[in-house]
Amino acid sequence: MRTNLKSAPALALLACMLAWGDARAAAGTIGGDHRLVRRFVEDGAIVQKGWLEAAVGYDDGSRGRDLRSALTLAFRLGPDVEAGVVLGGLDRRRDPGDRLYGPPLAAAVDASGVGDALADDEEGLGPGVAQYRAFVGLRTGSARATVIGWIGAGRRGDSEFAGRAAGLNTLLAGAGVLVPVSRLWTFVAEADYEGARFSGEQADGRALAGLDWRPTDNLVVRGEAGAGLTGGAPDRMGSISFVFHF
Repeated sequence: MRTNLKSAPALALLACMLAWGDARAAAGTIGGDHRLVRRFVEDGAIVQKGWLEAAVGYDDGSRGRDLRSALTLAFRLGPDVEAGVVLGGLDRRRDPGDRLYGPPLAAAVDASGVGDALADDEEGLGPGVAQYRAFVGLRTGSARATVIGWIGAGRRGDSEFAGRAAGLNTLLAGAGVLVPVSRLWTFVAEADYEGARFSGEQADGRALAGLDWRPTDNLVVRGEAGAGLTGGAPDRMGSISFVFHF
């Protein structure tokens, strides 16, 4: 269990206190066009009409790092239905001995390419197997704050990457909060947990905090930074994204 989170909890607490103190300046409840950053899909909300987001992020640990890019498109199909797609890219650097899809790496990984369901398992950009996830989510709150939570399960086949570790059934869970700071700013915090996905891995637990800035009615700039909570998570992580919604 990783416990050295440095200054992340203190910064998150300070930001939360400042946000709560100024939350009365915000008007109205938080709708579906205010979403969690890392767990956009699991956030139990529906966009007003459409959402287009371009994001870059990183995961950094003692034995390597991942640089990620993603394009997310979501749109409303009806009063209570949302559909979408996420397309991603990945630049990965990992040292020998780091665990990737199960067993420790015998050789370094240094590769770039597609980082979504079509990722190249021979290059270590993906496990090369079908993966399934199902969850139920809840969103509730008021003009002061919105609380989000979800719980679910995941399943995948045996890894096709070197070592061919057995795929496992995993528990998924997490929670988040959105707190209006002003008309333009919203404080975002989230924590999530995913059990080990393959034999030999450890669980991935993370905590992040950040801000959502809306300079116009349709444009959003969002960013988060955080730390790993368990042995299967990177030490540090962060992201920034640019959104157009309508």
